[in-house]
Amino acid sequence: MTEQQLYQDALVLARNPDRHFLPLGTMLVELKTSDPEAFRTWLEEAWISRRKAYYLIRIAQHFAGYPDKARLERIGWTKLLLLTAVEEPETLEGLMHLAETETVRNLSRALRGLEDQGRTRCVLLYFTKAEYARLEKALIAFGAGKAGKALLEKEKALLRIIEALE
Repeated sequence: MTEQQLYQDALVLARNPDRHFLPLGTMLVELKTSDPEAFRTWLEEAWISRRKAYYLIRIAQHFAGYPDKARLERIGWTKLLLLTAVEEPETLEGLMHLAETETVRNLSRALRGLEDQGRTRCVLLYFTKAEYARLEKALIAFGAGKAGKALLEKEKALLRIIEALE
């Protein structure tokens, strides 16, 4: 395949990266290696973010020799990205089974050595900048921590606020 054909094929796959993450990642590895300038141009033209492109590259490199590509596709790129941190093949196989049966959140917790919380519910809230600043201040006052812009242990802090109101 010519570099131009590789470039064009990667652009086509980038229109639906969640479905084509394995072949797209493989093409991006090849494009980045063979022609870094074309890769940089591709990043500007493609329909995916630079971050996601590099995630797909990391996945493609980590799982390049994995024999069951269909299994990788079933697991999905989000969970596979978490598994790129695992170096030992014997540990990886057990975690692949976990990735097939657990949510992304539970897999992430397992990789960090945290206990399984069982079935949980997700609550998505939208705030203005001012409202979020108030929320952040309250959560920190009730025990949440900060790491950069992220809030840590916000769920526990929110439950402490609720307990204080009861």
